[in-house]
Amino acid sequence: MTVEARLEAGIYALNRFLLTVQNKRMPVSDLRAHMQEGETTVVFTFDCPEENARRYMILLENLEDVLTVGEVEKS
Repeated sequence: MTVEARLEAGIYALNRFLLTVQNKRMPVSDLRAHMQEGETTVVFTFDCPEENARRYMILLENLEDVLTVGEVEKS
């Protein structure tokens, strides 16, 4: 499942996000981050069953620096 997370701008928000992913040992692959003025976007793929991925998404969207977390539409 490919997921996109929008974070507040800045390296600190990205760092807290990545540390949470690492500390919770989330099975993430193909992670890409794009920092721009006003917002940071992280796109990554969960390498686990869909039900587990949805639980991880709920945990991530409750972080203070996270604006939104959602599944990327398949084209």
